[in-house]
Amino acid sequence: MYTPKSIMSSNTRFETWSFDKACMRMDENTLHTAGIVVTVDVGAVDNSDLIIFGIYGITKDVVGDDVPEPFLSGKAKDFNETHGGVLSDMMIESYKTFKHGGAIGSTTPTLLVIPAGRVDKKNKHTKVCMIS
Repeated sequence: MYTPKSIMSSNTRFETWSFDKACMRMDENTLHTAGIVVTVDVGAVDNSDLIIFGIYGITKDVVGDDVPEPFLSGKAKDFNETHGGVLSDMMIESYKTFKHGGAIGSTTPTLLVIPAGRVDKKNKHTKVCMIS
């Protein structure tokens, strides 16, 4: 394994991949352990790093800049109410591309949600996004 110091102090060449010739070896990176849970338990949100909500909506024609109010139900509605309307706000802001879930295969930007009372860097924060 080459380190920047050993590269600069030795005559060995640092091999890397290029379009002309692929390198003959590649150092491995350690993989992070990850798990995925599909649940309807809103309480599981507190231990999650990323929450992805599947949203289905019907595309409506919008005249001018009037964006219709989003309608949420089930666990998405519960999360939205618990976190001060964060999902509704995100849906309104990204209406042109997401269309409240009506644009199939689209996503909203990922949003970092910091629960009240957990502002310092040591506490866990949750990222949220929606996909249609």
